[in-house]
Amino acid sequence: MIQKYQDFIDILKVALPIYKNDYSKIYIKDIIVRTLRMVEAVIPLDVSVEAQKKADLMGIGSLYQYNWQKQNKKNGMKDFKRSIFHWEHFYPIQQQLNDLLCLDDINDNTIFNIISKGKICWILKEENEVLDRLAKSKRPNPDETYRTAGINLLGAKQKANLVFENSKE
Repeated sequence: MIQKYQDFIDILKVALPIYKNDYSKIYIKDIIVRTLRMVEAVIPLDVSVEAQKKADLMGIGSLYQYNWQKQNKKNGMKDFKRSIFHWEHFYPIQQQLNDLLCLDDINDNTIFNIISKGKICWILKEENEVLDRLAKSKRPNPDETYRTAGINLLGAKQKANLVFENSKE
């Protein structure tokens, strides 16, 4: 399992000590955050029950088949103004960053234990508003936060069969 994360782990193993030693923090932080965003390519995808109900009403099928780039496309989710669905980091990037910066021992396993907790969730904008009120970017226990927000998820699936391209439509 760790193998699919290895490239990201390697980048973070170099960047985290540099950041902690106070060399050009702003640039290094940007590298760390961008790396965490790139991990989206390998982490699981989940869908809220309510978001899937809305997708069913819209006739667009399973939300598991879509990525963020397909949200506002007519051959995608047809959410042209991105006003219906939200591409949510279950374990927020800021929380991951905070957890990584707190590491005393920076190695493959400690980094993996943090970045592998992540998943992306398609939720409704209304559900995201509730999440933001509870815990926007600091969410040490995402499961508890989702429960408190009343967001029920269908179950995570790997994105192995999904196409994640930058479409131009």
